[in-house]
Amino acid sequence: MITNSNIHWNYFISIEDDLNRLSRFIEFDKNNENVFSIELVRLLLSSSSEFEVVSKEICLLKRPGEKVGNFREKLFSIFPILPDLELIIPRYNLNNIPLENWKSNKDADWWTSYNLVKHMRQRHFELANLKNVIESIGALYIINLFYYNSLQEQNNGKNVPMEETTLELYPRPCLLKVNRPDFYMIPYCKSY
Repeated sequence: MITNSNIHWNYFISIEDDLNRLSRFIEFDKNNENVFSIELVRLLLSSSSEFEVVSKEICLLKRPGEKVGNFREKLFSIFPILPDLELIIPRYNLNNIPLENWKSNKDADWWTSYNLVKHMRQRHFELANLKNVIESIGALYIINLFYYNSLQEQNNGKNVPMEETTLELYPRPCLLKVNRPDFYMIPYCKSY
């Protein structure tokens, strides 16, 4: 059963809240996609790392006993819809498809940037930019939805519509929304 004690969801909400706070200092606009900073490094590293953790958890949940190996390939085979999911940030009229490269059997650009920033920050600091951070956090949002949907299905012993999962997850995200009616999560934002 989904409760407020779900650590991965709460961690995602915390990261997304940090992104929302950042919007007070960087205008979320296509013209600022290449802006980079220490704070964006922190958000890229934390969201991408958590994406990997939750992705591996899904693989273990959906295919128990199998070695996780390449989680990208495994997730794509389990959920072929992942590379088609568009995220929107209605407040800023932005959209992206953070896992689109998976259709071409390639890593997402933000994932490649994450690994370069993580391992060679001196040379690739500028890859911790607003575009990569938004896409990484967006991918984390998507993978969390599929993780909690998979948990519900396991607990209920039957398929659970994504709409049911999105209606049960609290707190709601502030900025992000999957641009599909069957992902019914309405962004909610507290004021600062």
